[in-house]
Amino acid sequence: MKKLLGRVFCTLLVVNSLSIWVIGQQSYQFRHLTTKDGLSNSNVSAVLKDSYGFLWIGMESGLNRYDGYGFKSYSAELGLLPAKNEMERAEYATIRDQAVNVMFKQAVDTFDEILKSYDIHIERSMLPNLLCREATLCLQIGTPGFEFNRIDLSDNIRFIGALLPYLSENEDRKPWFDERIKRYKKIILVTQGTFEKDFTKLTEPTLQAFKDTDVLVIVATAGNGTKELREKYASENIIIENFIPFNDVMPFVHVFVTNGGYGGTLLSIHNQVPMVAAGVHEGKIEICSRIGYFNYGVNLGTETPDIEAIRNAVKEVLNNGLYKKNIARLNAEMAEYNAYELCEGYIAGLFGVQSTTSTARAY
Repeated sequence: MKKLLGRVFCTLLVVNSLSIWVIGQQSYQFRHLTTKDGLSNSNVSAVLKDSYGFLWIGMESGLNRYDGYGFKSYSAELGLLPAKNEMERAEYATIRDQAVNVMFKQAVDTFDEILKSYDIHIERSMLPNLLCREATLCLQIGTPGFEFNRIDLSDNIRFIGALLPYLSENEDRKPWFDERIKRYKKIILVTQGTFEKDFTKLTEPTLQAFKDTDVLVIVATAGNGTKELREKYASENIIIENFIPFNDVMPFVHVFVTNGGYGGTLLSIHNQVPMVAAGVHEGKIEICSRIGYFNYGVNLGTETPDIEAIRNAVKEVLNNGLYKKNIARLNAEMAEYNAYELCEGYIAGLFGVQSTTSTARAY
């Protein structure tokens, strides 16, 4: 039976209520579940049952959990919030196990073989976890106020605050400004960062939500499709630029609409601007989940929010002072960390070298 379950490919066979009930000696009752029932993929590579009776189905595309009634899908990018009880902790443990042994098994095995070829024998794990766990020193961008509380946080991890973009001291540089900023009491800044070029995911729905309204919408495109967007959205309350120095514009902004890029998020915190976040890939789901969990803004929980969802989220952030209050508190916490001096101090201490900065801390 184990062999059968381990090699299900086209149809998942689940015995009545996740259990095998023997009728007589050879009679079994089977219920057939397929993608029509909610199974996210028919190419199943592993099946196991946990101590709570849930059936876990592992695939390269992710995980499915079956509770006897329906499936819950987990992709490779989860953005999991802190577990609220023992059942959730057990669920997360199963997800970690399946990630190592099913979803990313090929990558984990390949790297493990490379390490063993150099006579390095350590516990198999996904590369990001392995690097943090085995490093003598791990410098973590951010502060505790932007990270989930973990009782198992390794003692080699040091928070260093925000590593912000370099600011030129060129006195001849003219700061970016648009006169329309003076005419609007509600201003939102929108960007999808430098990598994401599909503006239908976030930028265009935001423009559609607020065009021809009393809200000024400022868009930074990173040089992608600027001309086309300007032609399509020519409303007086819309500004579309290739590039805008965020430290020039953010002091005027009331809400930052972002897909969760870490650089833009740190600049938003630095300027005390609450956020509306909508991102999943490239690890952005992790940033977005923290924005929502700590009420530094609203996390829409998707990469492709609809117009109404964006409009309602922006209005919520504009009208609820909780988000502004929370992000101001986080800004004050991050201001206590001098990232460059801390990095120098920790690295100098690691090698037993005296730091040249007065605020450096020995490792």
